[in-house]
Amino acid sequence: FFFGLCAMAPVLFLYGTEKGNAQGICEELIKDAKDKGFEPTVDKLNNYEKVGFGEASLVIMVCSTTGEGEPPESARKFWRWLKKKTHPEGMLKGLRYAMLGLGDTNYSKFCNGAKMIDQRLLELGAERFFNTGCADDGVGLEVVVEPWRTHLWPALAAAVSGAPPPELPADVAATLSGAPPPAPPAEAKDEAKDEAKQETSPASTEEPECSQGQGP
Repeated sequence: FFFGLCAMAPVLFLYGTEKGNAQGICEELIKDAKDKGFEPTVDKLNNYEKVGFGEASLVIMVCSTTGEGEPPESARKFWRWLKKKTHPEGMLKGLRYAMLGLGDTNYSKFCNGAKMIDQRLLELGAERFFNTGCADDGVGLEVVVEPWRTHLWPALAAAVSGAPPPELPADVAATLSGAPPPAPPAEAKDEAKDEAKQETSPASTEEPECSQGQGP
């Protein structure tokens, strides 16, 4: 499926990392891309000019968040350029991208570094070809990273071919967004309460039987 459809399609991979997680995930994505027949280029977000970001048509980004919800140092030069108010409307029209954000819900402004870049790309006319992922280091990045990585490639293949993007199951879309799981229905809650009561009920006060001749 991938090799015939996407042979040698150029894809730019960019990362913004503080502790190396975003870079490591990006390198894994590069391996996947090569296996599936794409022609990937990878670099830091700060090197956007060097790798021709302005002329790219397909870009995949992995970006962490640091400080007070800011992009990491390796992405700040890119963010300073991207947020300039002097950019013309529609400057990035024709660019299709996917974003994976890394954050931690134990801190405020979860995944804000990636979210700011994501929003600004849309404002400048770029178009998402795949759902933005928000991975939480507080529960394990892999909870979001693995399904995002799995479903990325069919979406990228569709973007290359011009086909409509495949629809994600609702539960997968919710997971990628970092949304909490839906609350169980009322019946399930009642059953859970009953089970909890049974588990916490006082133990029997009857003395256990001992076999004849058993010592203390």
